[in-house]
Amino acid sequence: MVLEYVQAHGRIERKHVIELFGISSEQAGRLLSRMCEKGKLYRRGTPVTLWVSDAWIEHVYRLSSGISYPF
Repeated sequence: MVLEYVQAHGRIERKHVIELFGISSEQAGRLLSRMCEKGKLYRRGTPVTLWVSDAWIEHVYRLSSGISYPF
């Protein structure tokens, strides 16, 4: 469900995981951290930390490089 949310919105924050699963802030943080450890998501930004997928990183890179493709 987390990856589907990231695919739909491009990113996810801890507060979104809390709302999606009805879990505590600590549980959401552990879930997102485990997904990062497994290479499913990447942390970006401070003070608000966003988690993004490989596909989103590639999409942003291609946009910043001027490469166009259907995404």
